[in-house]
Amino acid sequence: MVGRIVDKIQLLGSDNRSLINAQTVEGIMKMRSDFRTFGQNLQLLLQQKYQWLEECIAIAAKTISRDDAEEAFKNALLSDKMVSEEAPQSLAVARREFSTCLRLMKEEACSGQLWFLAVFNRLSLESGHLLENMISDKLQRRFGGTEGRRIGWLPPVAEERDFICIFDGMELPYVIRPAGNGRYLLVGDCIIMGLMMGEGMQLPKTESQIIVLE
Repeated sequence: MVGRIVDKIQLLGSDNRSLINAQTVEGIMKMRSDFRTFGQNLQLLLQQKYQWLEECIAIAAKTISRDDAEEAFKNALLSDKMVSEEAPQSLAVARREFSTCLRLMKEEACSGQLWFLAVFNRLSLESGHLLENMISDKLQRRFGGTEGRRIGWLPPVAEERDFICIFDGMELPYVIRPAGNGRYLLVGDCIIMGLMMGEGMQLPKTESQIIVLE
C-alpha cells in the first residue's frame, strides 16, 4: 500500500474496555437490586470513569500544554463527524457544558453523601445523555499523545513507539508497527486531531512510500 508515516505514539493511556462491559451509568440505574449493591456498583464505575478522564487530560497536558489540556481533550472527545453533521446544535451545547459535566463527574467520584445528586444533575444537563454516550464510545479506544504533539484515540492494542500512517485514499490514519524485514503490522485505525480527512497529506517533510504489511 502507498502511504506516509507522519508521527509516532509517545504516550498511551490505559485500556478501559472493561468499563464498557460493566454497563453504562444509565444501565446500572435501571438495574433491580438492593440499594446498597446498586450504590456500590454505580459509584465504582463512576470512580473508574473519572480516573480515566483525569489520565486522558494528564496525557493532553504532557503532549500539548498544561494550560490548554482540558480544552484540547474536549476537542478530541467531541470530534465526531456524524454528530457534527447530523446534530451540530447538540454538539455545540455539549462543548458549552463540558466543564460542568467534568466537575459533576468529579463530585460523583467522591465518597461523600451527595454523589448521587451529582449523577442526577449531570444526566439532567441538556447534553447529559449525549456526553455520557460519547464518553462510553471512546472507552473502546486508548487515549494517547504523539511525538508531533498531537492527541487522539488509538486502537486498544496499540503500543508506545508505534507509527501513525496515512494511506492514500483513506479518511482515517492508521497505527502500524515495525515487524522486521521492512514490513509492518497493521494495528488498526485511529482518530488523531490534525490528521483526519487527508489533513496529514499536506504535512512538510513527509513523502509517500510503499508500506508493506504482513
